[in-house]
Amino acid sequence: MIDTHVQLPGNLVLIKTDKGQQEIATRAHQLPQALRRLLILVDGAKSVSALTVLLVGLEVIPLLRELAHQGFVEPAPGQSGRHTTALDAAIISTPAELTVLTPAPQVPAPPEAGPLSEHRIRMIRTLMLESCELYLGLFGRTLQPEIASIRDEAGLRRVLARWHLAMRESALSDAQALALVDEIRKLMRA
Repeated sequence: MIDTHVQLPGNLVLIKTDKGQQEIATRAHQLPQALRRLLILVDGAKSVSALTVLLVGLEVIPLLRELAHQGFVEPAPGQSGRHTTALDAAIISTPAELTVLTPAPQVPAPPEAGPLSEHRIRMIRTLMLESCELYLGLFGRTLQPEIASIRDEAGLRRVLARWHLAMRESALSDAQALALVDEIRKLMRA
């Protein structure tokens, strides 16, 4: 069983490994929903503290431990040695209280890049489909076929505005759903 109170610095920022990126794109490792949701939000900008705030109701620390143990996430480049040590120790540590520190500063978004790759379009399409299932109820079911048919950037842009509006107006939408909207925006700019 995974310990639920593992000490990780609250300002530790994690990134997806190549294995983590592959899981988002292909679901090759068939992660459980909670692990996948957290993996989606790990972006190299959000700190452990920010992730715990976004995912209220989920035990983020043990989930992060599991993702790190399985090789899906790692500390972002430039993290001090104490953060790397804390993450390594958390994977094998004994229970302790979570230390929540000031979140890491947000990194400005890079300027818009050229056309989206097929891989990135697949990732965005997958995130949109999952969010429809989780947050949009009946309206999501009407959007799902349109989202599933996205094959290029033009098709993505045609559906994106309706999906975004539906996510913002959904009664089921919360901070987690809006974080998915932000994640898709980042994917489109990267």
